[in-house]
Amino acid sequence: MKKNNEEKFEKQLEEIFTKGNQYYSDQEIIERTEVATKYLDKRREYELKRKIKIFCALTLKDLNLKVKWIRESFFKMKNNTLVYDWLSLTTILKASSLEIQEILLNSLLFNHVFERKQESLPISNFPRYGVELEYCSLQFEMIRTLATTDQLLAKMMYAMKIPEELVSQITNCLVFEKKNVTTKWNLSKECGNDWTPEISSPIMTNSLNDLNQLKAVCMLFKELGAMTDEATGLHINIDANYFEGNITALKNLLIIWGECEELFYKLASGDHKRIRTVAKRFCSPIKDNIQKTFQENPTLKLETKEDFYSFIYTIQVRNRLETVLRLKGVNLKAYDDIETLTELEKYNLFKKSFSKTDFYHYGVRYTSLNFSQMKWYKKDKGRIEFRIFDNSLSYQVVIENLLLIARLCEVSLNLTKSNQRQSQFFLLQEHEVSEEEKLNRLLDLLFDEKQIKEVFKQRWQRVKDDSFYQQFTGEIATFSHRESSHYLSKHL
Repeated sequence: MKKNNEEKFEKQLEEIFTKGNQYYSDQEIIERTEVATKYLDKRREYELKRKIKIFCALTLKDLNLKVKWIRESFFKMKNNTLVYDWLSLTTILKASSLEIQEILLNSLLFNHVFERKQESLPISNFPRYGVELEYCSLQFEMIRTLATTDQLLAKMMYAMKIPEELVSQITNCLVFEKKNVTTKWNLSKECGNDWTPEISSPIMTNSLNDLNQLKAVCMLFKELGAMTDEATGLHINIDANYFEGNITALKNLLIIWGECEELFYKLASGDHKRIRTVAKRFCSPIKDNIQKTFQENPTLKLETKEDFYSFIYTIQVRNRLETVLRLKGVNLKAYDDIETLTELEKYNLFKKSFSKTDFYHYGVRYTSLNFSQMKWYKKDKGRIEFRIFDNSLSYQVVIENLLLIARLCEVSLNLTKSNQRQSQFFLLQEHEVSEEEKLNRLLDLLFDEKQIKEVFKQRWQRVKDDSFYQQFTGEIATFSHRESSHYLSKHL
């Protein structure tokens, strides 16, 4: 009996596909489609179910009914959130006339309102920056199809009430999987995975135009159904030329980071309690390396390429040399145990392995603060990458993170020019304090605004007791009671 029912259903299904609206009214097509999708749900044939729904949408003749049925039928659950199934909708839009495309998009996205950001971020000397936004559960090829077919991506943005000039600036400057692009929005596949897209911004400033472009991109990806999880990051790249070649400003940045790295990890959790569990692998802590480096040599020198190699090794590699070499593909069979090598032998092995290659494309960059694209000894000093942040679907969270890093850089530079925050800077380097007091001192150093301090205080409150962060306590504890364990202030 069951087999006869299946055969009957499959015959009806075949009739729908072969005869369509030549023999059936719109209402009959909808009714037969709903019966078919329920049946396919039971059999877990979800892809066939999706194709039948698409066929139904394309077959319906009455435009009002078509739009209503599509709006009510193409949803899916993602992380307990109901979002449109844009993978299916893209297929429908591609096969529709330009007029129907516009009607559909306006109907689907009618409730969006884009509110322009009216004020720049509160920093007088803002560094040039770029952001890399990683997402999951969203197909790269679908976004490329929308961008390259009938300007569908632009039409989506118009329907979302995003201003025309912003849409043009984004879509006309959108490229795919390009390397070393600094003037365009670049969409790529994170780790080559079609379902983990990453979009990188051009070099940006604190202008309202750039901030609103960033807001529009965040809004677009959220609407497309992008998700974030413990593996998706937000990387902020700061123009190293901002420090004006002042080596003391770079030292100040390292001192603050070495003092407060655990706190920065906790502040990076964004708008949720989720812990970014890949942090130890892809943005490994460098606090101990910073402290050891200043213990060995209080004078930071970056005048030559040799100085740069030594800096990268001591700050980013020394505590994970074997991992970095394996990611580079170095054959380690000739070395019984790398840990038995002297520090000089380890450095020479590192330098030999990377003498003709770019640090950035290998494991060197997988640290919380990444200098592998910095070229301090050259006229153009490159960039510094802050890798610790969770990505977020919230534009507000993204710009809060940007504000934190920009203010960190501004303070590091201003400490070389003014005594205004020197007392807070020295207070930050005291260690007979609780973690909460350490946080308060960090926020006092970086911000005057109580409201901004409270944002980051709340982030810390949400995750401060999570045991995962114990992994970031090295042999030299940031909040140590041992006066002899810390050497960061000795170079001052």
